[in-house]
Amino acid sequence: MNSCLIIGAGMAGLTAGRLLAEKGIDVRILDKGRGVGGRLATRRIESPKGNGVFDYGAQFMTVSDPLLQKWVFKWNNEGYIEPWPLSAEPNGPRTRWIGKNGMRTIAKLLAENLKVHTRVHIIKLEYQDEQWWVYDKTGLSFHADSIILTAPVPQALDLLHTSQYSLTEDEQRSLAQIVYEPCFALLLMMDQSPEKLSTGPLELEHGSIRWIADNKQKGISPQRIAVTLHASPEFTRHHFDKDHKWVIDHMIDVAVSYIGKINVIDTVQLHRWRFSLVTKPFSKPFFSLSTPRPLILAGDGFYGARIESAFLSGKAGAEYLLLNYFR
Repeated sequence: MNSCLIIGAGMAGLTAGRLLAEKGIDVRILDKGRGVGGRLATRRIESPKGNGVFDYGAQFMTVSDPLLQKWVFKWNNEGYIEPWPLSAEPNGPRTRWIGKNGMRTIAKLLAENLKVHTRVHIIKLEYQDEQWWVYDKTGLSFHADSIILTAPVPQALDLLHTSQYSLTEDEQRSLAQIVYEPCFALLLMMDQSPEKLSTGPLELEHGSIRWIADNKQKGISPQRIAVTLHASPEFTRHHFDKDHKWVIDHMIDVAVSYIGKINVIDTVQLHRWRFSLVTKPFSKPFFSLSTPRPLILAGDGFYGARIESAFLSGKAGAEYLLLNYFR
């Protein structure tokens, strides 16, 4: 049986895995995280006053690809996802689709019936006996005919380097054009919802904060006011290694100028996304390295920063393998 290892259980990896598995390919998806999703990230924070639920990565998904539309409308009919309340045209191309229990819901739907291994941190890959072998830091190993590597490109290149795989000059030049920006995500659980967030998120074009949204208004945090703030790429880049408290205090001070007084906060968490926003994506949906058996790089570094871009990258990578190797 033809086989494929997919490193990364985000939108691109899960999409590729689903499409390959549907064609009878033996697929295993490996991810170093505790669960699936990548930037489809939802966090539940417990508190004596009630639990808060936060989307702290991708906030929504828009859809134009016919296959993704088919999946989305099916999930909507089944009650798993819905348009963001008060902020979308029903079923149109600009509809902001969200998981009813958070954006990770979408990843869980894609992962159904797939062989997914979490908490697997791959540190080396090698080609031997006409197969790819990958090894995690605990000594686990997996092997397959092909690999789709969907980690952020800088992390993928680090893995190739530690695996003593040398890229050609053309490959290095092509991949060097991909640029990512970081992002601070600040999660605030508070007692009173800011009125300015009652009809949807604030999207800001300038300053150190670019996004403020109340996850209770969004519908995913029924018990508590749970506000997500995303910092601008410039602010995050310049202060990425600053003390947590300094970053938190600054972002709260700036948020007050947009949404007014922030009432009692009993929980504050800061997440640092090192590879959050792709500002210079590769011009094609994936990149196939010159290896004896397929080794493909895919993900949101290819085509753009949107969740649908990652879907398109995973879809294109899977179709390439099915057309050229798994016939």
